[in-house]
Order: sequence, then structure tokens, then C-alpha cells
Amino acid sequence: MIEERLFDAIRNAARVRILVGDYLSISDARALSRLVGWCELAEEAYGDQRLQARLIEIAKLPSGPASFHPKAWHIVEDGRVFISVGSSNLSRPALHSGIEWNLLSSGSPETPAHAQVAAEFQALWRFGTVLTPELVTRYAAAAAKYRRANFIPELVDAGDEKIPSPRPWQVEALAALRHLRQAGHRRALVAVATGMGKTWLAASDACQFKLEHNHRQHDVNTLQTKGCCDYWGRGSTVS
Repeated sequence: MIEERLFDAIRNAARVRILVGDYLSISDARALSRLVGWCELAEEAYGDQRLQARLIEIAKLPSGPASFHPKAWHIVEDGRVFISVGSSNLSRPALHSGIEWNLLSSGSPETPAHAQVAAEFQALWRFGTVLTPELVTRYAAAAAKYRRANFIPELVDAGDEKIPSPRPWQVEALAALRHLRQAGHRRALVAVATGMGKTWLAASDACQFKLEHNHRQHDVNTLQTKGCCDYWGRGSTVS
């Protein structure tokens, strides 16, 4: 999506530095491999490192952040600066202990906000590891292991596939949702990271709600949800 514009910029002698992160292993290893290839191609074509990329390994950051989620663009051209940042989720790590940025601004490099963003980026850049094929291979192996242990696989069509049982955090969340309803509350907010299983949690809670109120099956009518209802109907309970 960004390849054409990116190479247009470096053909015009732009200097581009890209930071990616290993937070929750969300970064796609295939995309990182492509980014490595772009850096190598740019160096071969122009004889310099006008396109560079580094990986932030969150465990190596001295501040020990709970998340790494900046999603920021910092563009400097002809003495003017443009900053576009928007990353915060509505979660405790986002609001208290993680690295999350939100800002939209344009002006001169001396503007306090612009100077701060530039300094923060430079600090993170120093802690980043140069993106290489070897690093991507190591990241891909670690990410695959992490995702197998923590993420629920996406199913295009559940069909006869086995419906996953709720994970420990989902069991706790289901219990909390049930207790909230028993206390008379009609709304609740669940905030967890991308890929952790919010959709499956919602399906399981719909079935839990159905069993609590003896709703008819057609009230919960997706195939995935039916499988979850089968799971809850086998005698699984939450306290």
C-alpha cells in the first residue's frame, strides 16, 4: 500500500526511518521481510541508507512499557513539520503504563510538541535493532510460538471445526459479565488487545446469556455461536 509513495519519496532524496515493534507479535513477519528487501533495494539503487528500518523489542526497552503502540508519522520538509499520531486504546496500559501517542500538528521544528516527538523518536531509534533477514527469521519463530499460545485462530467457516474452549482470561471475563448482569447492570466494556479473542468472548457470552434466560436458539443464530452454545450446554459453568 505504501510502496509506491515510499519509493517516490526516496527517489527525491528523502530520508526515511521506520520503526516497527514486536508487541504481542502483531507485526506480520512477511511484511517485515518485504521491508528488509526495500531497504536493500534502496541502498543498492542509491548507494546510501536513505531507507532504514529497525525493530523495537519491547523487552529491551529500559522503561519496561506494558505496550508499544505509537502509530506515528513525523514528516519534515522545507523547514516545516507534520505530525500525525493516533494510537491509544481504551485500556489501562494505553492510559497509564504503555507507549501510546496521540497528536495532529503542523508547524516549525522548534514547536515544543514537534521537538518532543523528534526527541522521543530518536531515543526509540537508538534502542531499535536493525532489521535484517536473520532478525526477521528469529522474530517469525518467536511470533508463531507466542500466537499459538495466546491467540485464537481465525476460522473462515466453522463448519465441522472444533469450537475453541474459552481461554483462562475469557473464563474470568465471562464470570465478570455474568456477575454484572446479576447486579442489574445492562452494559459492560471489555478492552483487550487485538487478536486476543473478543469476538469469541462475545459469542460465548451470548450463549451464557441465552442459558441464563432460557432464550430460544434462533436468538443466537450464527454457526460459530451455536458451537459456543454447544460448549456451554455441555455443563460448563462460570462462578
